[in-house]
This record gives sequence, structure tokens and C-alpha cells, in this order.
Amino acid sequence: MRSALIDVLWEIYKEKIDAKISFEDFLPIGEALLNDFEDIDKKNKNAKGIFKNVAELSEISKPNYLTQDEKKIIKRFFNFNDEKTSVMQNKIYEIYESFKKTNPEYEKFEEISDYEEVFDEEKNITFIQFTSRTAQINYALKQEKKDVTIILCDEKLLPAIPENLSVLTMNDVKNETFDNIIFLSTDDKIIPKIEPKPSFIPQNLRRYFELETLEDENKREYKLFFKLFNGAKNVSFCYTDMSCFLLQLSFLSPYKNKIVKIVESGEIKYETRKEEIFVEKTAEMLDKLKQKYRDKFLSPSALNIYIDCSLQFYFRYVAEIRKPDETELNPAILGNIFHKTMQIIYEKVGDSNYENLIEEELKHYSGGRQIFSKVISQMVKNTLDYDKKNAPNKILGLEQEHFFERDGIKIGGIIDRIDKIGDKIRIIDYKTGKIPDKNDFAKNIPDIFSSKRPSKAKYQFQIYLYSLILSENEKYKKFEISPNLLFVLQSEIEAKNFDYFSKEEFNEELTKKLKELFNISVPFAQCENENICKYCDYCEICGK
Repeated sequence: MRSALIDVLWEIYKEKIDAKISFEDFLPIGEALLNDFEDIDKKNKNAKGIFKNVAELSEISKPNYLTQDEKKIIKRFFNFNDEKTSVMQNKIYEIYESFKKTNPEYEKFEEISDYEEVFDEEKNITFIQFTSRTAQINYALKQEKKDVTIILCDEKLLPAIPENLSVLTMNDVKNETFDNIIFLSTDDKIIPKIEPKPSFIPQNLRRYFELETLEDENKREYKLFFKLFNGAKNVSFCYTDMSCFLLQLSFLSPYKNKIVKIVESGEIKYETRKEEIFVEKTAEMLDKLKQKYRDKFLSPSALNIYIDCSLQFYFRYVAEIRKPDETELNPAILGNIFHKTMQIIYEKVGDSNYENLIEEELKHYSGGRQIFSKVISQMVKNTLDYDKKNAPNKILGLEQEHFFERDGIKIGGIIDRIDKIGDKIRIIDYKTGKIPDKNDFAKNIPDIFSSKRPSKAKYQFQIYLYSLILSENEKYKKFEISPNLLFVLQSEIEAKNFDYFSKEEFNEELTKKLKELFNISVPFAQCENENICKYCDYCEICGK
């Protein structure tokens, strides 16, 4: 049904704006238009008034938030066209009128009914982790002839769905329930979303006209997701990076001990660019970078990004192209709130009212607050239980800045926790994700600095760097420094200790990497490990 409506919009768009546009190129535009039309009709709003505001706003606020340097960088890789967007926003009401004439009753809007949490002992739940979205689609194709309903959580994947695979999006489902469901793309940042659905109506106008905003979308999607889950007998969740909705089922629900977990592996083939992208360094660029890190720290996070992909480092720390600050809850914010809560507990208030501390922090964000509150509370409880079990220890510092200098460059960051057990000074870095496999860590120091390093070698780099910094600090240098990672999500916390690493060898490799960073003859270049590209903010610019 939805694809047929987009097809109608395509014909109208070709008539009024661009006769040559292909259906593939039009699809994201059609999704945005249909979203806007549905919202306006559902809320019974004045379409003419709203789209007049959109047109006026487009005239007075054409995208000017990028510097000339940033625009130059982006234009190297794709056509950055403001004009076509402006034409679209000025013609949108004409398209709406034509669409309504062609389809006077194109949709019957239903509010999603409330659901009851029914804990069905007979329910079968499977979590399946895949190496790629393509692998998820291939898996769904194999299941398609069975009596299953396939729900696609990420509508951006619709163009990649083969014609012989029947799927429903979350928007298609409404108040239906199904016995056997396969959810595709139940990934972090997809469900719940961190970006609003495609729309030509800015979020500030949506709020003013009381149309659906990102927070409303996520509330509706949360209700629909668990309504579908509760109504099914057999549910499979496919993902590459687990959604917090699945975390809730994994750790907080009565089903947590009934979930079957499977990891599907397979070779992934990527379509790579023919032209390699790199940015030559200039003396002016390096002088600016050196000045920047004389005044502030070159952090472990920044150095980890440089090791993984020097081009990504360039976009973020040299050209300073950054995503806007997020107000939507996501795992990174979850970690920040956990860190802050632990600091307040140990420095000020004790452990009696930490739920209130968490709620106070969460009120600044939208989307999934209830889930995040439960997950953070559980992590805090796990950590407090771990510390009681491993007492006595003396906490020497929480969320403290530490750094040293190399050739006039400040290198350092904020250490989660420093404590003393016996004669050892222990550095603790809290980790709020799942416990990695031993193969996810580097087996030696040079591997930590390799662009082809294992996925969690960045954890080792961070904790080793902090250990090296403290070993040169007058306050701590006479003690043995013990680097530790604390994985706080599981009820039985696991600490990974890295006492065996060589500070001398690490310092030698760090020095080499810093010389490479500031070597004018070594350009910023694309990474070799394409798994890194999956989560890169600049993959559309890079094209990898």
C-alpha cells in the first residue's frame, strides 16, 4: 500500500518539479512527503498554513551552518545542492493538493491501542547477531516461505529489499498482531531512533503545529514494538548492534533466561570506490593542530580514531565537521549518566537514592527514558555489589583529568576511577557494553597501534595510555600501576586486568604514532578495515 502511494507521488513530482528523476532517487523524497501528509491529516491540521511556513522558512534559512572549508570538503565527494531542496519546499503544498485529489481517502488513521505486558511462558525468543544488514536480508529470504511475518524496523533499507521478500514496516502494522515474527534491523540508533523520520517540515515547526516529533515517534514505536512482541508466540530479533529494546529484554525482563542467542557469521562483500580519498597535510594545518593540543588534551578517543582511520580524524578534529549535539537517548549518553551517577554516589551522597540521581539526569533527554533508567540502575547496583565484594579499597580519584606532554603536545583525558588495593594503584575504566571475547583484544603492543587491530584494542589503548600517564605522575610513580576494565552490565561483573603490558614498548609505539600524525608527508587517508565504516559519521562523505 505505502509503495503504491509513493508511486503516485512520484508521478506528481515529475510533473511539477523534475520530469527526469528516477523512482530510486525519488524514494527518500516520497517517504518524507508521505510522512508529512499523513501527520497533517492525522492531526487534522491546516496543510496550506503549515506548508506556507515551510516555504518561508526555507527562504530565510538556507543551509549556512557549514564554513567554506567544510563545504569545499563535502563538495569533493557528492553534489551538495540547496537549491533543489528550496524548490521542493516551495512546491510542497501544490503536491499535497494534487495527491489529495488523486487519493481523497488514502489512509485510515488508527491510534495504536494500549497493550498489556503478558509474560507468556510458552513464548520462544531468539536473538540473532549478523555481520551486516545484507546478511539479515538473506536470512529473511530463507525464512520467507515459512509462516512468518517480517517486520523491517529501518525504513531506509526498503530500497534494498528484494521484490520476492514481503516485509512490513513499523508504520504498516498499526494494531495487528502476529504469531510468528522476524524483526529485521533491531539495531542501536534504529529503534529507538536518534534521528526523526524523513520530513520537509522542520522539528521546530512540528512542535509549534503539534505534529509528531522525534520523541512522539519513539513513544509510539516503543508501544508498537512491545505490543507486537507480547502478541507473538515465536519472535526472532535480527541485528548487528543490539538495540536498547533488546537490552531491556536481555537483562530486565522475565524472559532474560529464556532467550536463545545466535551469532551468524559470513563473508561480507563491499562495493568500494575506485578512487582512493586522501587529504594532504599542510604546514598551516599542522601548526593549527599543534596549537590546539597545546591548549587542550589530545584524548585517547581522538588517538583511537586516528589509528582506526586518519581520514575520519581529519574530518572531526582538523576540519571540525561534527554532528549536532544529541538530545535523544543513546548508548553513549547511557554511559555518561552511569559515570556521573557513580561519581556522585562515591563523592557525595552514598548509595541510598541513586535511582533519583538517574531520573534527574534523564529528564534532559527524550526517548526511552524508562528503559534507560532501569538499565543504568542495574549497572549501578552491579558496581556497588562488586565493590562491596572486593573491599577494602581506597578510592583516590573519580572522573579526574590527567595528562603528560610529548614535544609540547598535551596528551590525556578523564580517568573514570583511580583506587588503591594493597600496594597497587588501580586504574579503572568502566565499560557499559557486553563483555568482549578474548579474540577481540590485541595480543601484543604493536597490534594495538595497527589499523587492522581487533575491535576492542581501543579499550587497551585507552587504559594503557592512562597507566603510562600516571606512571610519570609524581604522586603515583613510586607505586605499581594496574590497568583494569570493568564491564558493569552483567550482574556478575567481570574485571579484565592488563598488568602484563610493557610501558616502555607502549611508549615507543605511541611516539611513532605521534610522529606519523604530525609528519607533513603522510596524508590523512581512508581506513583499510571497512568494519569501522559501519558506524562512521562521515561514511556518506567518504563513500566507503
